[in-house]
Amino acid sequence: MTARGILSCFTRKPHQRPPTTTTSSSKAPLASTSTTWSRSPKSTTAGGYGWTTERRRRCANDLGSDITLVGVTARSNRQKSDQDPATWMPMPSVHCRYLGEWVATKHRWGLAVDPAEREALLRYAADCPNARITYDPAA
Repeated sequence: MTARGILSCFTRKPHQRPPTTTTSSSKAPLASTSTTWSRSPKSTTAGGYGWTTERRRRCANDLGSDITLVGVTARSNRQKSDQDPATWMPMPSVHCRYLGEWVATKHRWGLAVDPAEREALLRYAADCPNARITYDPAA
């Protein structure tokens, strides 16, 4: 957060809700809920398909981690949608942060990655030689 509103981690620009009821910024799960537990062939390997409703709720609203829910603009959230790093990345200046937080979130919730996602993570991580991944496992 900034004095002007939410600082989008994808664009690094501050955005504030306008005085109307329309929301231009929000918090969103870093790893989208649909990629975590949908029935699509790609997502069933992530590990969340068999979760209880309570575990799904805790993951989607994870306040126990500073990285699981991120400040985003409505526009950047729509652009990312339910894509993983194999098909979407934020602006290059935040690639390393995004990758670290993506991997930490996957580890936190015990989620797997698919082959295309793994390849993309390794490719982008080559540009992040000093990255350290830390996380606390979710309860």
